[in-house]
Amino acid sequence: MPARRKKTSHSDFRALTTDILRHADEGAIIGDYLRDIMSAIVESAACPQVRITVADLTRFYRFTRTNTIAGNFHFAPIPGFGDPSFLPPADGVSDVELLERLVHFGHLDGREDLFVPDTAAAQAIAMRDGAGERRDLRLPGGIGSLLILPIRYGAETLGILTLVADRAGFFDDNDADFYRNIAAVIGIARAHRQAKFHLRERIKELTCIYRITKLGSDLDRSLDGLLREAADIIPPAFLFPEAASCRILLDRRSYTSIRYNPSKHALPVELRINGRPRGLIEVSYSTDLPTLDKGPFLNEERSLLEAVAKELSVIIQRKEAEEEKSALQSQLLHADRLVTVGQLAAGMAHEINEPLGGILGFAQLIQKTPDLPEQVIRDLDKIVKAAIHTRDIIRKLMLFSRQMPPRKSPTDLNERVSSCLDLLEPRIRKGGVRVVTELTPDIPPIVADPAQIHQILVNLVVNAVQAMSPGGTLTIRSARDGERVSLAVEDTGCGMTAETKDRIFVPFFTTKDIGEGTGLGLSVVLGIVTAHGGDIKVESEPGRGSRFTVTLPIAAPEKGEDHD
Repeated sequence: MPARRKKTSHSDFRALTTDILRHADEGAIIGDYLRDIMSAIVESAACPQVRITVADLTRFYRFTRTNTIAGNFHFAPIPGFGDPSFLPPADGVSDVELLERLVHFGHLDGREDLFVPDTAAAQAIAMRDGAGERRDLRLPGGIGSLLILPIRYGAETLGILTLVADRAGFFDDNDADFYRNIAAVIGIARAHRQAKFHLRERIKELTCIYRITKLGSDLDRSLDGLLREAADIIPPAFLFPEAASCRILLDRRSYTSIRYNPSKHALPVELRINGRPRGLIEVSYSTDLPTLDKGPFLNEERSLLEAVAKELSVIIQRKEAEEEKSALQSQLLHADRLVTVGQLAAGMAHEINEPLGGILGFAQLIQKTPDLPEQVIRDLDKIVKAAIHTRDIIRKLMLFSRQMPPRKSPTDLNERVSSCLDLLEPRIRKGGVRVVTELTPDIPPIVADPAQIHQILVNLVVNAVQAMSPGGTLTIRSARDGERVSLAVEDTGCGMTAETKDRIFVPFFTTKDIGEGTGLGLSVVLGIVTAHGGDIKVESEPGRGSRFTVTLPIAAPEKGEDHD
């Protein structure tokens, strides 16, 4: 049998409200807070059961405390409690939860709360449905006295306070007024606690954004170091930081927080740089937590992660621009040295060409001398062949370095392929590359600048050889397609990712090591092909090689002749 409750007094009210406000100001989590204040209410009321149904973040929860078992406290989510479209059953049967909903939405006819001193002797409860129609509901059995009071702050109903006694007359009018005032205090305390909670969460979010922004202002920090530190900054900004961890993915590189623990409870946000998806930011919870807006995450947390993603995108874009600028300056210096070396090589070719002509001329003149010994004739023949071969190499070098005047003329594509392979034969052999040529015979000549066609071939072949270290197969094909001819250069090398393939024609972009390339070759190839009215297509996959297909018209384009 429950203990007899003493009459409530002013001192009881002061003590109870002090407890309620003190616990609210401590900022405890909702379960701990309500456990504390309900213990105080149970002790004050000495009734078998106290229930508080209250909204916490995005869902309603019911907290129940009884004095029949010491320390018994239970809370659980109440789906649909806050749905204003619900209707009670048509048979007029009610239970305590239904009555709580009616009080919450103000559907009782002429009442703001529900006080029933003796449920057995009371009349049916009048209510009005959504259409304004009046209906009567029978009170639930097995209850002696019942108090159902709205917890309000201003015009907003935050929840319901319910006190249930198992005997009639347990509560009187004085008690009802007492707990109405207590419900009002709980409403004030709840609003205070909510404001404090939201303020704390906003401070956490703003601190996170500030620290991320401050990271981006550190010019000496590398991009890898920045992203690793950002992964540690993000979890403390979430509702349950002790269970949160973060992962940042950028171009298949992963950066994780110190205690990263992948989980099915994850909130991902796409990371876009210059409008292109490059990765994601993902926060995970390592344990099961209450369901909120997006699983255990709040809508505000998704907004926070999106803001962080935008800030990181700007930082990454700026860092990459700085790195590209530094690389561009180095490449420009390297390109300038290449120009100097090219001019020097062209000058040396001219200097070598003149004495070489004398050697060849005198050797051929000596060959005409009668009665030369057989050994001398053979030696002279070697001298002549070596001189002619050297002269041909010098001619090709001058052609490639554009020391010969640019001109467009009928050009045999197959002949250009053979000439290029002859020039690059030592490099191809040194790279351990096997060459396969599938040249369609009798394809018509194209009207083009032979030097520029030669430059296209040299760049494509050299790139293919470098991609196949330490060896592979280089296949060169030529074919006719209507009024156009095509040239395909295919290798069995390392291939390219989609991201790399999208940037290969950008000037100074290169994936080669320092000293192996300037990033200008393919941009020059594209310019030459375009100037000749053609196009170039690239097919490549990582680990499966690459194929460049150049298509050129047989007839000369109407504009763009004599392009460099």
